[in-house]
Amino acid sequence: MTTIGTSYGGVSLSGGGVQLAAGTYTIDYTWQADAAGSGTSASELVSAYLTLSGTEVAGSRIKATTSTSPSIEDQVSNSITITVPAGGGVLMLNNGAVATAGHNSSLTGITGSINVQRVQ
Repeated sequence: MTTIGTSYGGVSLSGGGVQLAAGTYTIDYTWQADAAGSGTSASELVSAYLTLSGTEVAGSRIKATTSTSPSIEDQVSNSITITVPAGGGVLMLNNGAVATAGHNSSLTGITGSINVQRVQ
């Protein structure tokens, strides 16, 4: 994750993650990659999930399978509302696929994004 930005409203960047102050947030996130497959149809799994201070955020795991054809990079996305407890925490987007995710060099490559909006 690119860590360029400033702190605003209890949200700041922190070592590849997003530091959040206590509160309620809506998180929109995406992950795009070409996962390694077994050579059978629909064996490539593109998956991602969020962690808050090292613990997986319940309901955040998203996934999609693709064929094993070259040049296919699937994208998964989701929106979730989380409550960060007193003391805050670091939110991170993680690769959830069992296989290593890579990218076809003719495409955009591995991309991930997190959009954080404080709602309370």
